[in-house]
Amino acid sequence: MQLLYSDSCQYCRTAAAAVRAADLAGRVETLPLESERGRALVEDVHGEYLHSPHLLTDEMVYYGVGPVLRALATRLPGLTLGGLPRATRRAFGRF
Repeated sequence: MQLLYSDSCQYCRTAAAAVRAADLAGRVETLPLESERGRALVEDVHGEYLHSPHLLTDEMVYYGVGPVLRALATRLPGLTLGGLPRATRRAFGRF
């Protein structure tokens, strides 16, 4: 599965680093949306979701922080809110 994030956003880079740290089995490939491969993977996405995080799995594509975090939480048992930025920890409780 691939996690695509905005490399121009410090918050997004921090969250992607937390996912990499929690992914001990190496199941999640993290890619900047701005990379050539990232752009190719989301070329059909337009509008407000273009700069949102994306999680591509075999089953479906998740867009936006909430859906992406929920999907990752079910797939990465090692992912804890403590490794994510504070704003994400606060917001995650609302989903």
